[in-house]
Amino acid sequence: MENITTITIIIGFIGLISGLITIFDKIVNYRANLNFIKIPYQRVQAIIGDWKGTIFDIEGKNKKLYHAKLTISKVKGKKILGYFTAENVENGHTYLFDISGGFYKYNFIKFDYVNKHESVIQFGIWLTQLSSNAEFFTGKYVGYGSMRERIIQGYVELEKVTN
Repeated sequence: MENITTITIIIGFIGLISGLITIFDKIVNYRANLNFIKIPYQRVQAIIGDWKGTIFDIEGKNKKLYHAKLTISKVKGKKILGYFTAENVENGHTYLFDISGGFYKYNFIKFDYVNKHESVIQFGIWLTQLSSNAEFFTGKYVGYGSMRERIIQGYVELEKVTN
């Protein structure tokens, strides 16, 4: 009888913890997207597709140049989803990232990025402005760089290449 009571208490405790984790996850995800706005269908369609351009990583007086390719694969509700690559012009090393974000205003988009390789600690945010004709992204980023193992910053300039 003692074993059944102990097992019942353990199962109840696990159920309670799992419920609290689910609620916490929903609150965090809701708060993360709280300020994103839903935008008109035409604007959504204008950003989906491929973009290319440059990322300038600022390190003191030096700028490191990267060729960048961004693919916005879908917009789900208020959330923008995709991936991008950044190729270091000096050494050819390529980084691959998952990216997600949303619109804060009609032309302002915040993206969060994280390296696709889970073993690599590399992440950050882009704050960008989409041109009124939806053909250019310009903005700044800040993040944690895996190669230098410190906070990095720079500029992003991308142009639409497909619809």
